[in-house]
Amino acid sequence: MRVSDRSTRTKKSRFLAGAGAAALISASVAVSAHAQAADQPILFDLPEQSLDVALREFGVAADRQVLFSRDLVEGRMAAAVSGDMTALQALGALLAGSGLTYELTASNVILIRTAGSSAASRSDAAAVRTEASNSTMRRAVAVAAAQPAPATGPSGEGDPGVVRGVVRAAGAEAGLDGALVRIEETGQTSFTDNLGRFRITGVAPGRYTVVIDYLGLGSQEQIVEVEAGETADLSFHLTGGTTDVIVVYGSRSARAQALNQERTADNVRTVLSSDLLGQFGGATISDALRRAPGVAFIPNEDNNDGADVIIRGLAPDLNQIRLNGVRLPDNTGIGRSPDIGGILTDSIESVTINKTLLPNQDANGAGGLIEIETKSPLDRPARFASFGYEHLERGEGFGSDSFASAVLSGRFGSDESLGVSLSVQHREQNQQNAFVDVGLDFGQYLPLATDGTPIADIDDIDPRTLFPFEPGVDLAIPSRAIAVSNQFESENLSITASLEKQFGSHTNLRLDYTRVDIESSRLSLETRFIPFSSSTRGYQLLPIGELGGEPRYAYVTEDVLRPGILVQAIQGISLSPEQTSTTDSIAFRGQTDVD
Repeated sequence: MRVSDRSTRTKKSRFLAGAGAAALISASVAVSAHAQAADQPILFDLPEQSLDVALREFGVAADRQVLFSRDLVEGRMAAAVSGDMTALQALGALLAGSGLTYELTASNVILIRTAGSSAASRSDAAAVRTEASNSTMRRAVAVAAAQPAPATGPSGEGDPGVVRGVVRAAGAEAGLDGALVRIEETGQTSFTDNLGRFRITGVAPGRYTVVIDYLGLGSQEQIVEVEAGETADLSFHLTGGTTDVIVVYGSRSARAQALNQERTADNVRTVLSSDLLGQFGGATISDALRRAPGVAFIPNEDNNDGADVIIRGLAPDLNQIRLNGVRLPDNTGIGRSPDIGGILTDSIESVTINKTLLPNQDANGAGGLIEIETKSPLDRPARFASFGYEHLERGEGFGSDSFASAVLSGRFGSDESLGVSLSVQHREQNQQNAFVDVGLDFGQYLPLATDGTPIADIDDIDPRTLFPFEPGVDLAIPSRAIAVSNQFESENLSITASLEKQFGSHTNLRLDYTRVDIESSRLSLETRFIPFSSSTRGYQLLPIGELGGEPRYAYVTEDVLRPGILVQAIQGISLSPEQTSTTDSIAFRGQTDVD
């Protein structure tokens, strides 16, 4: 297989690995015919990362050919390099503290070797010359020295082959989900999975141009030769137009991944990333999703939090909710829709709202499917700790709302491929409210219907009819009064523990445990004030003298709330004892591309 790479930048570079030299040569970046002089300053901006990736990016930036053994750089880290400097100065900074050095060959090729005696240097150089003497290395060097041949499309007969590969952001090991992959000559397309991997089958033998398109990062293309019945492997490292890798690129990457997943999806979906969830505000998932298109909530009558989700106007019982791939149960025992008002947002990575279902998705959610994913420990820094506390105090003794969170995460191992994280959030609410409602009846008498018959109930009047319904009949008559006082208390504890292991670049295993505990209680006091006698109160069919004795429904006002009238107060107490709800979710997932 021969592979060349052309990015959207003005520089062109080629990555290749000969089959026989794969054990020795990890990457080779070819020198163009217009290679920059060794003493010409170049602007470098390389973050701290694995030495393997750093040397590749150095070769692209410096337009130099770099040869190194895969075993030599495995597990080593390169320091960050930033600023104007020559290629060799930048290379020296990359190798600082690694125990490695470089040697510039007569053909202007940079050879990475172990720092030590000249004998070791001669031994390393001899090993390279010996390996280069075989036919495969001669073929690789010949291809590296020449400009990449243009793609020609299908070139012959034979069994179709496969084009597969992985797409990553430059300087990162995590794959990019949702990148669009296209073979220009045939129009075949695919997109990357959550590990950044893609696979296109049924490719006729020939030379093709494979293009990667990812919103927020520069597109990139490679020339690949597909042989009959063989598999061609590609690797892409996309770069973007930003100079602040840690802050700016990290924020934009989350949004870019959401947009790319939406546009490459086979169904109608909305993807909300963690940064957007934070901008939406709110401590719970329902608070954050209120602004998502096509989503509404039935509010909790006690604290107005969203309890049951509505997708595309369909009832909550027709929708399904999954947390880390596990279906959440209804915790009331009287329905099918789980209450997501208790899931706190601090440990959430993304929320995907599937408004139409695919054949491979559970049909129990006929309306829609919401997939909630917690944050991966491998997506956090090597050592991460975060603590937060928010408190809201309502005036005049109407309660308070407090929210506390803590996150601890770490990556371990020589290659930091084992991630462990623990996230704990606690929310406590104490809400009180009171209101008074006065019942009013309008008009001494009601208008006639369009057919001339008397209207018996004020609810039967066209709501567009202006009050007063008859000229001069504009009294608002109080018939009852209600005073209500409510007190609501709730405590919410959410715990998320994650363990994730990345085995090389081919296998990923992840274990997530989430526990949500909710305790709540409610006390309501209600007092109703009504007249002692109500036998003659309300609308009755009477002849109206002002209308020439025409029969109308007229309001009889002997027993209404007015000064001097006797009233009775009816009191009621509603107490909901402490209710406890516990939801445990355990998800074990894995993905591999071994064979």
